[in-house]
Order: sequence, then structure tokens, then C-alpha cells
Amino acid sequence: MTKLLGIISLLFSFSLMAMESRQDFSNYTCTIDNSGELTQFKCLNRTKGDDSAWFLQEGDQAFVKEVEPIIADDIETELRERGVSFLDPLSFTALSFFDVVDSLNRQTLGESNACFQRIAYTSKQFSALPDNHSTIKRLKKLAEALKEAGICKAAIKSDNTSHGIDVKNHDDLLEHFLCISNSESTFGRDNIGIGGRGPWGIHPMHNQPKGTRAYTGGKTVTLKKNQLCYPSKAVVRDSKGREIKESKRYENYEVQVANATCALKLYKQSAYAPWGKGHKWGSNRHCSRSDKNRFKFKKFLKEKACCSKACVAKVKDLI
Repeated sequence: MTKLLGIISLLFSFSLMAMESRQDFSNYTCTIDNSGELTQFKCLNRTKGDDSAWFLQEGDQAFVKEVEPIIADDIETELRERGVSFLDPLSFTALSFFDVVDSLNRQTLGESNACFQRIAYTSKQFSALPDNHSTIKRLKKLAEALKEAGICKAAIKSDNTSHGIDVKNHDDLLEHFLCISNSESTFGRDNIGIGGRGPWGIHPMHNQPKGTRAYTGGKTVTLKKNQLCYPSKAVVRDSKGREIKESKRYENYEVQVANATCALKLYKQSAYAPWGKGHKWGSNRHCSRSDKNRFKFKKFLKEKACCSKACVAKVKDLI
């Protein structure tokens, strides 16, 4: 077995332009090791030489990825939805090249920026979509949900990030939250994320009642009060309060309005910080003023991308 040339990326880097449905990853087999402080995912690609999905370098065949236990269930759900099969650790070790996976633990691989993350359109991919594309239809619906949630009346907060968000008025604010929905949910298509749920990535912890055991601040605590967005449909739950991790449930307009309302509550409380202040995580990284200009939301959405009458008058002239 040849030595691995480098760690395999966990970035789902395939193009969204190819198809609206999610790519099948049924060639992959993984197992989960919970024996350590961090949860460890060990995965193999059973098709040698296939570098179309998670590979950084041709010929890579396996990877080990350690994650915080709090996000492990979400990662497993995400991978299963994409066709990844899971084996118990004993069965997994029986696969012919498990020694390659295990050897990763003994190699000095250096720092890797690879991580599990949502798929998002690039501005080039988005601007190439036809007007009748399902993504544009979803985006129009999200704009309506934001307006119903009150975005056109929300107080304008100063930028507390390092990303040049440049929101000066309600038209800018609406555009910014449309941009956030790209990274959080692919404009409302993929609604079960690692850190959050629905179009604007609301973490379940913001939708929990007092008395709930919750992981926050690096430890598990019993909540002493209802959280910011409880009760609401910002996070979909069953009659017993258990979360329902089904992406389609978040395509319901009432749920989208609740998700948007919670997002605006977070914005009122903490400005843009809930979506990332720095460069390590968060949707704000992809929503600077220059980023939003390249997306040209008003070209597709016309007056639906506006709060003000001045904006409505301006977009009527857009082709």
C-alpha cells in the first residue's frame, strides 16, 4: 500500500450547477469512535482513484477526522443523507485497507483547514441560473419570510465583524440575510446543518425550554430559563419537544417565518456575531459588500429584494 500523499479533505467541493439533487456518496464507508475526548470519524472510499468528492489529491483513499462530540450526530445524519454507509468499529477494521486509515494517526500531517461544512453557491454559479430555476423560487420565498418577520423595520446594527458587511439601511439588511441563507442552507434547500437548522441556521439551543439539559459554554448545563426563540417553529420538533431532523420540514413557509424571526432576535441581541465575527467559521465570511454585489440579488428578485420605495423604483430598470 503506497503512503498517503496528504490528508483527505472533508469539503464537499462538487459543483451545484450539475444538478439540484444532492450528490450520492454511496462509495464511502465510515465508522465512529467515541472512545476518546473527541469523536473520531474514520472513512474509506471504496472506489480507488475517484477524486470527484472528498479528495484533495488523486489516489487518497482514507481519512480520520476528529470533531467535538456535540456536532457528531449532525455530521452522521448529513453523511447518511448523502449515501455514506456506517459500520460498527469491529466490522470496519476488517476492510482490506483499514491500516491506511489507522496510519493517519501516526503521521505528522500538519494543520488542516478541512472540515465538514455546508455547500453554498459561488456568485458565478448563482448568477448563471435561469430566472425560473428552483433556487430563485426558493429565494423569493425566503425574502417574503424575512419581510414578514420584520426585517424592514429592524434597527440597523453596526458591523461587529471583520468582514466589511456594509449594511447602511433595510435594503442592505435584507440582502445580507439572503446572503447568509446561502451558506446556512443553500438558499433553503439543505436545512439540517452541523451548527443550526433552517434557512438561517438557528441552533437548537436557542429553541429550548427551561429545565432542558443543554451543551453550552463547553459543558452540559440545565437551562434556568426559556431560550430566546422558545416557543416557536424556528427549530422543528415533535409534540414531546424532540427535534425532527428532516430538511423538507423547513420548506414550510410558517417554519421559515419562525426561523427568520429567530434570526432577527439574534441580530437584535448580538448584531451579526451569531454568523461569525472572524475568519474561522460563519456565513459572514462569504457576505462582504463585494460578495453581495457579485450575487446581484436584485437582478433576480426585483422588488422582492427591497424594503424601501426608492429601491423598488430602482430595480424596475434592471434587466
